[in-house]
Amino acid sequence: VRELSKQRSWLDRATDRVLRYFLPDGYPASVGPGYLEYSRWRLSAFFWGGSIGVFATQGLLMAVGVGRQSSAPLAAALQWVIRDGVGRFGRIFFSQVGTGFDAETKQYRIAAALVLNVACVLEASTPYMQSLF
Repeated sequence: VRELSKQRSWLDRATDRVLRYFLPDGYPASVGPGYLEYSRWRLSAFFWGGSIGVFATQGLLMAVGVGRQSSAPLAAALQWVIRDGVGRFGRIFFSQVGTGFDAETKQYRIAAALVLNVACVLEASTPYMQSLF
């Protein structure tokens, strides 16, 4: 009985720690009634979005020939364009619209989700358009 009590208290402490990490302070009194369902959908969207992103990137890299000996320079150039070029463009763009960013957060969030989805579709379709690379 004493062994079961120690194990249960350890399990209770671990559960409390996990809940404190993932749920807001004062849960459930501090949130609305639909918070748990919303969180489940967000977790699902995060998981599936990440999975789709991995498969889309894999398709893009296969389309440009990553893995072949002759594709190393192209892969390096593609990585530079994606990481540095797009990053710099993003900084320039958001420095211009930064003043209205806080006031219209939902619109920017929806626009970002739409742009990400379009990018994933384009990235995933690259194996079907290998002649363009």
